[in-house]
Amino acid sequence: MEQPEEQQAPGMMMPAIWVVLAVLGSVAACVGVGLSASDSETMGVYATKIAAFPLGFLLSAALGGLIIHFAVKRATTLLRVVAPMGCGCLGGLVTLAGAFFFFMAIFPAL
Repeated sequence: MEQPEEQQAPGMMMPAIWVVLAVLGSVAACVGVGLSASDSETMGVYATKIAAFPLGFLLSAALGGLIIHFAVKRATTLLRVVAPMGCGCLGGLVTLAGAFFFFMAIFPAL
């Protein structure tokens, strides 16, 4: 009689990598925008627009990686790699659009 193979639980390596990248990216974006804004307000606005997509990408990819890890138990390696990147692209575009909308429509009225 054959013994069933034990299912090995997926490791936390991919979600951990995405979370570490998100933290490092957040720190880098804050430092970059802060240094630019300390020089002039216009440079701070430009730095925020430049940092919006990478920051949104990293934060959304980390969230997507955590959701895939905990919600989908039988996720393949391909899904564990591609899903966070897809979430990151979508989140980066939404963050970039939000930053442009804020600086074009709301910020001038302040």
